[in-house]
Amino acid sequence: MTDLKFINNVIKPWDELNRLLTHRYAVEPGLSDITRMATSLAVFINHYGEPDIPTAVSTSESPDMKTIRDIADASKHPALRNPGRNKPVSVGSHFEVRDDGQFSFLRNGVHIEHATEGKLDFMVVALASIRFWIDRLGIDVGGWWSELKEASQEYYPTAWLEFEPKYCIRMGTTNFRFFKREGEVLTPFDPQIEIGEIYREGELETRYEIRDGVRILESGVGQPFSSLVERLRRRAEGTNPHRIG
Repeated sequence: MTDLKFINNVIKPWDELNRLLTHRYAVEPGLSDITRMATSLAVFINHYGEPDIPTAVSTSESPDMKTIRDIADASKHPALRNPGRNKPVSVGSHFEVRDDGQFSFLRNGVHIEHATEGKLDFMVVALASIRFWIDRLGIDVGGWWSELKEASQEYYPTAWLEFEPKYCIRMGTTNFRFFKREGEVLTPFDPQIEIGEIYREGELETRYEIRDGVRILESGVGQPFSSLVERLRRRAEGTNPHRIG
């Protein structure tokens, strides 16, 4: 019989978060619906096997479950007594950089700062933990299978995001991460020229550039969204001013 509780409380929230991450929303790294949904999911995954399988047992059998436990516990307290268990969760926007300097939004990544393993992808760890419970308990999930989604591949002269207050009550900063695609593999990449833009209600609110390590920031520009389309037209005509060459 299909385990509807597991599907409703664990699988469905993972799928919903996976879809949300494919939208190019700008969010405060540690304060948004994304981090709230991630930590809430961690709590459900962490406690699912109880009382038959205590967390001490599940974490000894799966390193992913151990990470999930630390995230779940940290979400309920300002800090954990053991500093090594504090694993902050934050969001960063992932962009692919093409050889011609164009940017394509991949997804928003939910990052775990791990003391010994560095930066981990929460969605990968959560998916591995979900599969742990499916295998460990023999849960019938009706043939469900999933993988990380990416946004549709669209290239622009800038790495731009849209601020949507529905998903983030306050944003003072946002994180960008850049990657180069080599076959099917994405590797971290440091572009020569980094240009990020945040739009709100169709107008450019914040723009920054990093050239030769120098950051140039413009705020409250009020540039209409149509200007992005104009830059695309200039790129098509071979006059893109932001081309890396």
